[in-house]
Formats: sequence, C-alpha cells, structure tokens
Amino acid sequence: MKEHGGGSIVSIPANCAGLAIKNLVAYASSKGGIHAMTQQSAAGLAPFKIRVNTFAPGPAQVRRNLEDDPDRDRNWGSRVPRNRTAHADEMAGPAVFLACDDSSYVTGQTFFVDGGWTTTGRMPEHRMDRAAARRTHPNS
Repeated sequence: MKEHGGGSIVSIPANCAGLAIKNLVAYASSKGGIHAMTQQSAAGLAPFKIRVNTFAPGPAQVRRNLEDDPDRDRNWGSRVPRNRTAHADEMAGPAVFLACDDSSYVTGQTFFVDGGWTTTGRMPEHRMDRAAARRTHPNS
C-alpha cells in the first residue's frame, strides 16, 4: 500500500468489546484488541495515506449465526433498538464505504453497524448460559 500511494484496511470484529457482558471476557477482550490495533495502526500508517478502520457488525442473520441459533431474529431482535437483527446484505454498504475513497478522511475509527445494539448491550439470557458452558467445557 505504501508503494501504491495509500489504501484502506478494514477489520471486522464483533462489536461486544466495549460492553460488559457476562461470560464473554476472553471473547470481548480479543475484539477490544482489534479496536486498539486499529487506532494504533491508523496513527502509524496515516503518513503513508493508509487508512485503518474497524467495521463492527451487531446481531445478524448470517449462516454461522443461524446454524448456532435458528431462531436468531426472534431471540435477538427484541434486544436491538431497531427490533430486529440485520440481514447480511445490510453489511455491504458500510463495509464498502470504509474501504473506498468516500471515507478518505476517516481513519482510526470503529464503525458500529448494529441497529443501535451497542447502546443497550443486552443479550438473550440463553446466550449467557451457553457462553458460561463454553468457558467450562470448551467443546460444548
């Protein structure tokens, strides 16, 4: 990117790093590390016209999530201020925005695309129990 006059790096972690959610210490900490890496990289790479941002999706109806919870929209939708989970195609526009020149003055930022979920940070209770079980029994 330096040799080509700049560019854009977009990381895509989950958005729970800034929320206090029971049983997700390791998971949320790893996502927080990506947010910190984004800020540090943005500062270090800015002189080379390389922008670094994080795109943080919220509860979404993507294959992996639906395999884990087929009733994801019902279970999570009520926890999101928009009263539903996202569809995968709703993630494309924000991701493309951060990658293209339309966001040429945006760097070091975390862009939450979550229907307002991070404003409340509520998770369905059945998820709390599953997270606790995974911590105790990693293969469950």
